[in-house]
Amino acid sequence: MRRESDVEAGLDGVMTDEVGVITGDLTVATEGEGNQATIRVQYTGA
Repeated sequence: MRRESDVEAGLDGVMTDEVGVITGDLTVATEGEGNQATIRVQYTGA
C-alpha cells in the first residue's frame, strides 16, 4: 500500500539522508508491507 500527502515543512524542515534538511512544499510518500514501512520525502512536483 502506498499513501502520499502534500505538506509544508516549516523552519526546522525535514532531515533527509541524501541532502540534509529540506523545507517548503514537500510530498511525503509512505509504503508498507507487513511490518515494514518506507517513508520518502521530496519537493512537491519534483
